[in-house]
Amino acid sequence: MRRRVGNPRRKTPAEMSLYLSLLKASRLHRHVDAILGIYPPDEHCDPCKLHPVWEGITDYLGDSGQQQPVTSLYRFLQSRPYGIKQGVLPVLLIAYLLSYRREVALYQEGVYCAQLTMEQAELLCKRPEFFALEQFDLGGLRGELFDKYLNSVIGNISADATLLDIAKPLVLFAARLPDYTKQCKTISLEAVRVMAAFTQAQSPGVLLCLTHCRKP
Repeated sequence: MRRRVGNPRRKTPAEMSLYLSLLKASRLHRHVDAILGIYPPDEHCDPCKLHPVWEGITDYLGDSGQQQPVTSLYRFLQSRPYGIKQGVLPVLLIAYLLSYRREVALYQEGVYCAQLTMEQAELLCKRPEFFALEQFDLGGLRGELFDKYLNSVIGNISADATLLDIAKPLVLFAARLPDYTKQCKTISLEAVRVMAAFTQAQSPGVLLCLTHCRKP
């Protein structure tokens, strides 16, 4: 007599469980103005009480223009009053980066990352010691940069554009230049310095300052 075998019940992948219990349940992943995305916690509808965590990260990063190691931020979030477990820290950090991608820059081994790629997200989960964050304010650079350079390079930018709205397209613009242009030695010394700034991209703030500096 043959043994009757029923259809095995589908198991929910660990990634789906994490999404449902953290990103969806917390409403970090939701529609805003009919657009689905990752957004900061809503102070008035915050089922998982993550709004204080977002404020804590923002305060920790400050606005001094200094890079803060991700490992130090993790220790801060694991301590009181937050007490966040190690396993969910990378997910929350990536959600924070996505929700504040216009104000917070990511660095990998000291080099500015214009875009958060899947490879970087995976490495961030495994080796957080390679990464740092920096929070920026556009400040006084804005008007001069808009008038002199941005429209000709990356087109019109909204009035509420932030530093990273400007830096990212400029870094990508430089990265897509032909190899001959990047390696050419017959251009002016000022142009060589600007190209070096684009290539190294150590800081969006320094990068933008160098792109509009005058010849000494």
